[in-house]
Amino acid sequence: RGMRAARRCTAFHTALRRSPLCILASLTGTEVSTGDSARKRAVHSAAAPEAEPEPRLRFEHGVEVLAHPDKTNGGEDAAFVCNETMTVGVADGVGGWAERGIDAGAYARNLMANARKLSKAILSKAAEIDPTEVLKVLVGAHQITRDPGSATACILSFDGPRLRAANIGDSGFAVVRHKKLLFKSPPQQHAFNFPYQIGPGSENDHPSLADLYEMEIQDGDIVVCGTDGLFDNVFDEDLVHMCVKGKHQGMRPKDIARSLAIFAQARGSSAIIRSPFAVAAAQAGYHFMGGKLDDTTVVVTYVEEAAASQGVEGSGEEAGAAARGGQAGATVGRSRL
Repeated sequence: RGMRAARRCTAFHTALRRSPLCILASLTGTEVSTGDSARKRAVHSAAAPEAEPEPRLRFEHGVEVLAHPDKTNGGEDAAFVCNETMTVGVADGVGGWAERGIDAGAYARNLMANARKLSKAILSKAAEIDPTEVLKVLVGAHQITRDPGSATACILSFDGPRLRAANIGDSGFAVVRHKKLLFKSPPQQHAFNFPYQIGPGSENDHPSLADLYEMEIQDGDIVVCGTDGLFDNVFDEDLVHMCVKGKHQGMRPKDIARSLAIFAQARGSSAIIRSPFAVAAAQAGYHFMGGKLDDTTVVVTYVEEAAASQGVEGSGEEAGAAARGGQAGATVGRSRL
């Protein structure tokens, strides 16, 4: 689902469980093998053209984190944007921990804060960024985040004309190009409404199980990263329409992110609409009507060609390391080219 053809798009599926020593080796720069059991899936729409100078791109990000309206703790979602490494991420703390008196939002926020720090320690020093480098950020953040709880997570790295990502669980990302959905990451679930999730306990999944992605991006693309509060309530065609129309009307990424989050929660509040979650429930053999109201986090990124006068630098304020319910920010990242 959502596996639309994308030129030179590669999705890696890694199933290696790493020991703490192996994780430490990763964080200190030692090469880490993905193992012989690693599976690779490639999707190509056309043969790669002859090598051409890579375009100079700039990235503008907008973030919106909306808590479930009935939650008084700010919700369990979190997000980060790091201009220095052109990396963004979202996490969705598993709300079921509240039954044990645990605020999984604290785990999600600290996971994202640690991912932001590690993106500087790992990605800024990498000679060449590939999806396994993004995985190191996720694995390392998981290793040092000791709060009780668990979360799904998605981390994206923008490196010139290439996007790399690591995703575990039912958060994810989508790429809009030429008024169409070019690509959408599929959710990772053990069963319906039971996503993969990472946390400090042995009962959780290991982050090395994350799906890894690498694909080309270009001027005009819109990249949307979000938690399941977005994707459970907004159909692909609505997401594309809102992104394309909003940009055409002069909206900035922060405006589109907020519009998508508000729209998702409005649909989630309905008991009668047909939603992506209701469709998935029916496919799994369950009768469910309406949306699924939840915390909703959205990060929208405009990919634009940098003007010659701009060089490779962008401008703008960096969003907080780990935004929580009700906070939003917009950034313009810089190109590494």
